[in-house]
Amino acid sequence: RRVHGIEWVRGNPYRVSDNASLRRVEYAYNQALQRLYHCADIWYDAFAFFMSVNAVHVAEGFLQRACVAIPSSHMLGFTYADFTEEQGTPASPAIARHTYESLLAVAPAPLVFVQYLKFAHRALGIEAARAVFAR
Repeated sequence: RRVHGIEWVRGNPYRVSDNASLRRVEYAYNQALQRLYHCADIWYDAFAFFMSVNAVHVAEGFLQRACVAIPSSHMLGFTYADFTEEQGTPASPAIARHTYESLLAVAPAPLVFVQYLKFAHRALGIEAARAVFAR
């Protein structure tokens, strides 16, 4: 039911300005997350919507909060690591590395380890990937 409300608000039924519409959608997602706080799909949907309308800072905020709310979610962790890596800031590799290490600590799984190895090889170099593999 809340998801249908979000879809309705995303359609801008009141024909307000783009900025006001985005604030309304953000409010709708925050209201839905009060009840669905541990639902990874809602968090991801909010992130994807705000990325699609180029509201990167809002999208990043939702994704950071999602990783705190559900630290064991592989989907949200991988998305956050990929997002930070794509930002291209000097701190991006360190943030992505911390995200993968947190996932390994909270929810160790072979998939997390493989993704971490790929990231280390791609972003940090072969020596870092070998160090991760040697764990």
